[in-house]
Amino acid sequence: MNMRVQLEYGKGAYEFSIPSDRYIGILMPREAEPLANLDKTLSYSFAHPVASPPLVDKLQKVKSALILTVDITRPSPTPLMRAFLELCRERDISVTICISLGRHGPMAETNLRDFLTPEIFDNYPVVQHDAFDDSIHVDFGYTSRGTPIKVNRLIQEHDFICGISYIEPSYLMGYSGSRKLIIPGIAHYSSIDANHYWLIHPDTRIGELNNNPMHQDAMEFMQHFRFDWLTCAVLDGKDRIIQIYSGDAEKAHRLACADSDKIFRIKGQTADIVIASPGGYPYDWDLVQGKKAIIPAMETVKQGGSIILLAECPDGWGAEGTFKEWLLTKTPEEVVRDVKKREMFSLGAHGAYILAKPIVQRQATVIIVTNENLVRQLQGSYIHAVTTVEEAMELAHQHCTASRPTYLAIKSARRLIVELV
Repeated sequence: MNMRVQLEYGKGAYEFSIPSDRYIGILMPREAEPLANLDKTLSYSFAHPVASPPLVDKLQKVKSALILTVDITRPSPTPLMRAFLELCRERDISVTICISLGRHGPMAETNLRDFLTPEIFDNYPVVQHDAFDDSIHVDFGYTSRGTPIKVNRLIQEHDFICGISYIEPSYLMGYSGSRKLIIPGIAHYSSIDANHYWLIHPDTRIGELNNNPMHQDAMEFMQHFRFDWLTCAVLDGKDRIIQIYSGDAEKAHRLACADSDKIFRIKGQTADIVIASPGGYPYDWDLVQGKKAIIPAMETVKQGGSIILLAECPDGWGAEGTFKEWLLTKTPEEVVRDVKKREMFSLGAHGAYILAKPIVQRQATVIIVTNENLVRQLQGSYIHAVTTVEEAMELAHQHCTASRPTYLAIKSARRLIVELV
C-alpha cells in the first residue's frame, strides 16, 4: 500500500507515492496564527519599539532616509514599507530604497516593479546593490576575523538608515534579517566571501546565534555603521506574517528570532531516502536558493542513503563562476578539501561544498529534480539531475545501500531546524 505525498515545487507542487509501511512521515514547520491586523500591529511596533524611542521621535530632524530591504528570493516587503514611507512623506523626508542583493544578480526592472508594486517603484528612487562595482564601495578596515569592511557608500549619504526584512532561520547566520541587510546585503564581494568562509566552522549552523562565528563577524561588521531602525516580520511556514518587531537592530531582531524558533525548530528521525523541497517559489528560483533544502536532508539521511531535492530553478544556476566550475570539474572529496583553503574560498565554492558535504560525510547520493535545461547543464557533475520524481526515486533506490529503504519527506526544508530524536 502506498502513501501519496505532496511537496512544493516552483509555483505548484509535486505529488508522488511512497510505500506506507516504510514511510516515517513528513517534517514541516509548526502551525501558527497569522496577524489579524497587520497595519495595527505595525503601527504599534512604531509607537512601542524595542530598546528605542518611537519612530516619529527618531524622524524629527531627518532629511533623507535609506531603506535597506530584501530581493525577490523573499516575500515582497511592501506591506511593511508603506507605513514608513507615509511617515516620511508627511515630514518631507526624501527616501531611497536599496535592494540588499549581496552577491545575487539584479532583478529585471519589470520584476522589480511588480515586487515593490508600481505605487512604490514609480515614486521613489530604487537602487539594486552591486557587490562587484568597486566604485560604489567605501573601505573601513577589517573586522577582528579579517573580513574587509567594504560597504555601499549609500549608507554614508543618508541621515537615517532603516532596515525592513523578514525573519526566518538561515542555514549560515542562524537567522535572516538585521545584519544580513548590511552583509551580505550591501557589502563588497570580498567582504561577503571573507565572512562566508566561516561556514566551515561547526558552530555555523541554522538556528544558532550565540556561538556562530559568521553571525558574530557580521555583527562586528554592522557596528561600524549607523543602523537607526529595524522593522522585521516573523514568517510562518506559509510565508504569513505572525509578528512584527521594530526598533533596535540587534534587540528587535533577537525577539523576532525567538518567535521564529518556536515555529521552525522541530524533532525528526533519520531515513534511508529523504525527499526535500526548499518551499517552492521563490525559494527554488535558482540553484543557489534551491540547494538550501539539503541542510535538514543532510541531518536526517542515513549513512549510504539518498537525498532527493525538488527545486525548479527557472533562473538556472543563480551564480556562475566557481559554483558551476567546482560542481562540474571537481570530485566531492576535492571540494570538501579545497573549500577549507582560505585562498581558494568564495561564495561559489561554498555552494559547491554544501552539495558535496553529504556525499563525503554520509556516502549519500544527491539527486535533484529540476527543469530540463538545468538537467542538461548538470550532466557530468557529482549530483544527479532529472526532470521527474519517478526518475529520482529509481536512482535513489539504485544507489541506496538499504534493501528496504525508509522514507522521509521535508517541506519548507530551507528553514527547518531539525533536532534528531
